[in-house]
Amino acid sequence: MRGQSIEAGHASVKAYYQLGFALQQDQDYKPAFEAFERAIEIDPENLAAYYQIGRTAIFSSSYLDRAAECLTCYLDQPHQRNSPAAEHAHWRLGMVYELKSKNDLAAAEYRAALRIDPQHEEARKALKALNKS
Repeated sequence: MRGQSIEAGHASVKAYYQLGFALQQDQDYKPAFEAFERAIEIDPENLAAYYQIGRTAIFSSSYLDRAAECLTCYLDQPHQRNSPAAEHAHWRLGMVYELKSKNDLAAAEYRAALRIDPQHEEARKALKALNKS
């Protein structure tokens, strides 16, 4: 069933996004990246796929340069309804930088998340752990 609407020729952003998200949940990361990238090709203005590329990269510890690029792009655009808030994108970008061993950049992103939402627990924990290392 998964991917059926794509195989039938109904290649919408929504179909690729949903496929990518399902593959991400199944930890099938390479095809998830491909689905999110295809969603971006169809509609570069839909930012949700950019965020999900970053998220998938964190889960898989791969495509980290592309993840940093996508999350930066996500943060450079006005927030879209039903998309993750900027503080979450900063937190995710911090995680990407941490995986790339760029701890100064990671700390800056965690602090950016906390400036937006001082109660962002994940960013607070990540910054605290980073400062201990």
